[in-house]
Amino acid sequence: MRWVIVACALLLPPVLWATDLAAGGLAYFNFASGVVLGVTVGLVWRALPGNRINAIDVGLVVFVVWSAVQLMRTTSAGGSHEAHQLAETSWGRSNYVGGVLAVAAFVLIARSSQIERGRWVLWLGSATAVLASVETQSRGALIALSVGALAVVWNMGERPATRAVVRLVAVGLPFVAARAFADLNEARTIASTNAVINVDTRVELWRAAVQQFVSSPLTGTGWASLRSVPVGVHSESQTFAHNAIVSFPQIGGLLFGVPLLIILAGLTWRALRYGNAAFRAPVLAAIAISMTDPFLEGMVGGALVWMVFCLAIPVGEVELRGPRTVRPGGAQVDATWHTGTERN
Repeated sequence: MRWVIVACALLLPPVLWATDLAAGGLAYFNFASGVVLGVTVGLVWRALPGNRINAIDVGLVVFVVWSAVQLMRTTSAGGSHEAHQLAETSWGRSNYVGGVLAVAAFVLIARSSQIERGRWVLWLGSATAVLASVETQSRGALIALSVGALAVVWNMGERPATRAVVRLVAVGLPFVAARAFADLNEARTIASTNAVINVDTRVELWRAAVQQFVSSPLTGTGWASLRSVPVGVHSESQTFAHNAIVSFPQIGGLLFGVPLLIILAGLTWRALRYGNAAFRAPVLAAIAISMTDPFLEGMVGGALVWMVFCLAIPVGEVELRGPRTVRPGGAQVDATWHTGTERN
């Protein structure tokens, strides 16, 4: 995780050439706070005994329940068709909140598979997170929930025959998710024309971010510089590109922004290849929501992402070489060691 801190430090200079220095500084502060908080809490979390519930597990459950209560209070002020517009908490609104709760749900599910007693607390928190995420009526959150659910189902079953049947059933999940997405999209379109406008605005944001990157490929155009480019039919300003792949190159270019994407790709590969299978769901859900919302750029979403990577990536990464497995230190062990649950 030291490379994540390095990438965070590299993204400080783009504050200097932001079009709005104050806005750029605040945007970077939120991002950096998420990185430092996520890495710190994540490393402490994984250092605690993993087979029993701990204070951080309970803290995440409390956060989820507290956020769900706030959502209930705000959305109850209007009808069901206004839930998305009214969905708001003290730390975020609508899509962002829905994405954070979706990822948190799968983190709690993953942790429940590791502990021996008190699982019901994490199950309760996970169910609350899913319901609250759905309450936001966020299409991005629905995609994250669908991707995470597919990862959970795909890894179910202990026997090969059982796993084959489960994975055959899992093939149908994308079609169910597509139908749910279409129904949600239709309901939101009937309730408000903003549902269509939001999609068009995102496409324009991505285009604007790419254009800014092309205009300054080495250093980018700085934090919050997208605010100078009105987008959408209402010519509104947006701070981020709502897509990590184009957002960080726009902010810091090849020298300052792209390194974070390279590190993120490496961490994702290591988590999926070597990590505990239970944590594939929150990793994939986080990547999915970061394609449609400023998940990594925000403090809460960013902190959750880096915490997930701290939990998902094993300390003793291994490589399979023929019939034997070799640890980084050179000691040979049986090829069955690479479960992602053992430490050096």
